[in-house]
Amino acid sequence: AGCVDSTAKNFTVNGSIPVADFAILPTNGLCSNRPAQIQNKSTVDFGSITRVEIYWDLDNNPTVFDVDEEPAFNKIYSHQYPNFQSPLTRNFRIRFRAFSGGTCVDDEIKTITINASPLTQFLPMPAICLDAVPRQITEASELGGLAGTGVFSGPGVSATGLFNPAVAGVGTHTLRYTFTANNGCTMFSEQTIEVWPRPVADFVSLLPSCEKNAVGFT
Repeated sequence: AGCVDSTAKNFTVNGSIPVADFAILPTNGLCSNRPAQIQNKSTVDFGSITRVEIYWDLDNNPTVFDVDEEPAFNKIYSHQYPNFQSPLTRNFRIRFRAFSGGTCVDDEIKTITINASPLTQFLPMPAICLDAVPRQITEASELGGLAGTGVFSGPGVSATGLFNPAVAGVGTHTLRYTFTANNGCTMFSEQTIEVWPRPVADFVSLLPSCEKNAVGFT
């Protein structure tokens, strides 16, 4: 009868040979108390990578992964591994899966090494008088047992933890204890200390001060 209908839709043809790849940022010195980062380096023979899947712990969690439906070359992805103090290092295998379509896919697997991080604490500090002798801070420590060096910073405190209230001045001050392990990983804890002002002693006597009367003092 001559009745006609039509419709049009766009579709994308991508290359059939995706090559999955990623770079670990940085290549060393990763710490368990900081997010690990990787950078997408995947390519395809033509078109674009349409989807990536990231298995951050392939050995222990092989079914858990992150998905990005809008990947881009050099795009950075972050992941926080469990914070630990022992052993000194842990290795995790990462599978990076790149798609150029529904079934065109390629995998790249690399091992990432995470270093143990220190664990610090800074217990509450008692207040101190402005004219008191400098006090050595003993309330800060590293609990993880890692070898390294701890330093202090803040008003009136030396790197070794000697607090001088006269230098800090009256008021409440925030002190920081930073521990750097031999592997380069760091952690810090903060605590406040209050410096009390120096009291001024004074008194007066109340009249009359007769010989047989009690003398009042304020």
